[in-house]
Amino acid sequence: MRIGQTLTLAEFQQLGKYHIETKLIYDNYLMEADDVGCLSGIGLENVEYPVRTNGGGIFCVMFLEGWINQGNTTDPFTRAEIESIHVMTGEEIMQQEQADIQNQR
Repeated sequence: MRIGQTLTLAEFQQLGKYHIETKLIYDNYLMEADDVGCLSGIGLENVEYPVRTNGGGIFCVMFLEGWINQGNTTDPFTRAEIESIHVMTGEEIMQQEQADIQNQR
């Protein structure tokens, strides 16, 4: 998958083995900078390989893959039906991090 690429749910489900060309990290500012992971999907770590659903949730691609492979087709946070999955760019991550900081004030 390419940074900045958007896939439909059906395309994502049919990917098979994939590789994301660049390791990016979404810093949620609630955890220590070195607490990076992809396990919980519930915001307990900074997110490796972040993707955003059309519902607005940001998840590690591997967490979202597992969620979808279990038969779920809704965003784990918003419960909106997943129609598309977007591989976030560095610029999009920085914009979201700035928005998160503003929302915390």
